[in-house]
Amino acid sequence: MTLKSPGPLVLSLIFVTYTLQWLSVMGFLPTLINEKYGFSKSGASLLTAGMVFVNIFGNLAAGRLLEMGLARFKLIALAGVVMGASAMVIYLDTPHFIINYSGCLIFSIFGGLIPACVLGAVPAYAPSGNQVATTNGLVIQFGQLGQVIGPPVLAFLVSQTGSWTAGSWFLGCVAGLGAGLSFLLSRIHPRQRSGDRIRD
Repeated sequence: MTLKSPGPLVLSLIFVTYTLQWLSVMGFLPTLINEKYGFSKSGASLLTAGMVFVNIFGNLAAGRLLEMGLARFKLIALAGVVMGASAMVIYLDTPHFIINYSGCLIFSIFGGLIPACVLGAVPAYAPSGNQVATTNGLVIQFGQLGQVIGPPVLAFLVSQTGSWTAGSWFLGCVAGLGAGLSFLLSRIHPRQRSGDRIRD
């Protein structure tokens, strides 16, 4: 029943697009930094940790913005658009490291909006109160699917084209799909319960 319900399914698909992009960029960032700019392995690892760290601020901002009344689907759409544009910057063919790395930081900060929006919506979109845990599990499982799919596809595209630029188009398309799904989510009415204050 959970898988057949539109709310949990759309949330899960949105989370796939996020985790696919996130692990693809984060997983290969040390390699990109090392190969393109000659950073040491330890330096590349620290820079990658910095990218992961700023994701926290997106998570926190999402909670605050939702409390202020911003629509959940708009935050997801915004994150998708910015992540897609940032992917172009991350893999831009430029000799300036700061440009590529700034794209990573922006990608990570805005990407952090999505987990908070998606996971926070689980109770509202679960088919019933008894299926909140099932819905949450479905979202997480789909997220893991994205982690499995993303890096191999990115690696394949880069190896076949010989350029990291191919990754930007792949991730940009996935980000666009996530943004599109957010508008589909806005058409699905969350399950209302007494005392709930839900804006989606």
